[in-house]
Amino acid sequence: MQKIGAFLGRYGAKLMITGLVCLLVGTALHGVVLSSENLAYIRQAAGAGSGPQATVGINKLGTMVYVPAATFVMGSSTDSDLYDRPAHRVKLPGFWIRKYPVTNLEYKRFLDATGYPAPPGWNGKNFPAGEAFWPVTNVSWYDAESYARWAGQALPSEAQWELAARGTQAFTYPWGNRWVGNNIWVGQHANIEYAVGHATPVGVYPLGVSPYGLYDMAGNVWEWTGSDFKPYPGNAGANWTFYKWKDFKVTRGGSYMSDVLSARAYQRNPVLPTAREPYIGFRTVSNTPPGS
Repeated sequence: MQKIGAFLGRYGAKLMITGLVCLLVGTALHGVVLSSENLAYIRQAAGAGSGPQATVGINKLGTMVYVPAATFVMGSSTDSDLYDRPAHRVKLPGFWIRKYPVTNLEYKRFLDATGYPAPPGWNGKNFPAGEAFWPVTNVSWYDAESYARWAGQALPSEAQWELAARGTQAFTYPWGNRWVGNNIWVGQHANIEYAVGHATPVGVYPLGVSPYGLYDMAGNVWEWTGSDFKPYPGNAGANWTFYKWKDFKVTRGGSYMSDVLSARAYQRNPVLPTAREPYIGFRTVSNTPPGS
């Protein structure tokens, strides 16, 4: 499975583009007319456009949203991986969490201020052209934690992340219980299943916001949490043998490469903390109000 994942990670977009070209040829030969909206997304995926454009102003990137103290349902006892079970109630104090994932532009400020090494794929301390508002990726758990400490914040715990994503209503997805946001052509709620073919700027899917108004909690990039991948209280049936030999960390939310199941708000994804991947980023939390 790891080899298949690596292959798709490297060549998935190219395979998709090939398929899109074949589709365009086939529709032309058979007289099928695609809508202008679908054609726009086909062109974007094939390289004729860059996908959704940034809509969040620079001064809004670091916006923090307050999540009030709450008792909520974490995990799921049905329609979930064994590792996500059981559903259980968790009580949390209030906290502040970033409205958007940390972007390349913000991460560059951290690098310039500290001399910290840049992620793979950057040109020295400079992120790829045109990607200032994209979520920073290719950062390990340790890199994300270093940024958080520099910012006077922290990585969210799994519980904090899940509450912020699904609210006290125990939603399956940030916007509700039904996957309504995506098909292969048009993404309305989330960047997922190669709808665009790569990460997109933060904050461009307003229909996909969580109950607290947070963006990109489903799709775009997985997000590091501060939590170890451990069994929930009462977990039964899952085989934890493999996960005992290393200290895996939990990522949440799915990415542009993921299927809809991975975008469920309670879905857990274990990753080694040293991993740097083009589909993993992060956001931060604080126990104190911004500017205090």
